[in-house]
Amino acid sequence: MIGLAALSDRRGRCIRRPACYRAIRRQRRRATGTTIQSLLAKGIDSDIARRVQEAGFTLARLKLLTRPQLLKLGLSPRDVQAIRKGARPPIPSDTLQRILYESRRTCCACRERGVSYVVHHIRSWAESHSHDEANLVLLCLPCHDQAHANHALSQNLTSGQLLRHKATWLKEVAKVDHDRALGLLRTDRAQWDYINVRRVIELLASAGVSTSSGQHFKTLVKTGEVKKDGLPTLCRRQAGRYRLEGIETIRLYLYLKSLLELATENHLVLLLDPDATRSEIEASARPGAILAVQGAFDFKRLDTTISGPGQMRRGRRTWGGVSFEFVFDAYERTSASAAEHTMGHRVATALLIVRSTESRGKALSIQCTCLAIGVGFDRVVRKVRPSFAAMLAKKQGEEDWDEDEFSDRD
Repeated sequence: MIGLAALSDRRGRCIRRPACYRAIRRQRRRATGTTIQSLLAKGIDSDIARRVQEAGFTLARLKLLTRPQLLKLGLSPRDVQAIRKGARPPIPSDTLQRILYESRRTCCACRERGVSYVVHHIRSWAESHSHDEANLVLLCLPCHDQAHANHALSQNLTSGQLLRHKATWLKEVAKVDHDRALGLLRTDRAQWDYINVRRVIELLASAGVSTSSGQHFKTLVKTGEVKKDGLPTLCRRQAGRYRLEGIETIRLYLYLKSLLELATENHLVLLLDPDATRSEIEASARPGAILAVQGAFDFKRLDTTISGPGQMRRGRRTWGGVSFEFVFDAYERTSASAAEHTMGHRVATALLIVRSTESRGKALSIQCTCLAIGVGFDRVVRKVRPSFAAMLAKKQGEEDWDEDEFSDRD
């Protein structure tokens, strides 16, 4: 064990914390988040959960206390019953994380900022016995009281009203997220090094958008470079190093780029924050979701093919115990320099469609289909949530938004 003296110099200044101390701090942070999430899953509001955790209690320790001791901590009789008797099973962790993340920890009814919140059952648990995501909504305490009020003189929040409030709020949140992602993907100086043409056309077809809307489509069809279904031909280049080899393929690149832009405009794209936690990533990475992921990727060649189709490579982005993995055909790259951009350890922006997620011990593996890989895009700053708050406030016409109030809480 390293002595405490080894942590400071003669003036008491911290020199460096050993790895064992950093591991202890990480464990404490995880325990803190686990305690609060467990209490929220029991239906206890966020302020009380935070006060209980700050007092050093875990859910296991709370269950050992007597009823008077629990009440003395500020818990309500209903909270005490939920902890001691297990009045209902807790909300599943993945469902709870999605509710908190998609609602941005904000009341869906009044949208009041910086207040305590609780996860509410739209159809009461006693009636529905359902923890389904569709039956849960995030409410502040005053709105939660209104949702439970039954007498005629109260301004009740009915189940129908809660469903409408939730749908409207989640739609606005998703719209702001989508606009942020599109703003990034439209960076002028950026260049797409790889475009998965077939998957892009499939997305357009599912949205009812014709490939004829792509730039230079008619010209490319006349020259035989593109078939009427929108797929490139270029059969004479099957033996080349990459599909868009040669200066004469510039129009084809602009066509494919325009198709990618149309696909992202007509499908929800979520830009992952560089400081996103594992729980937030799990909430975002649903099968079928389209994610824009930035950062350092590791690219590895999977075979020895150097020309024509079948130049398979694997891409992986790992941080915080979460890895995004995908395989792509380097023949579909858009330039000679793209070969360097998709080999080794490179900083890039990737558009990924989530296929599946798998927990491997403490690690989370997310298997994806790659839509596109590019370089030169604006980097996302760490203050993403304040940016979200500012954009939403601007949309609502508010001028006094305190951005720090929208920061996420553990």
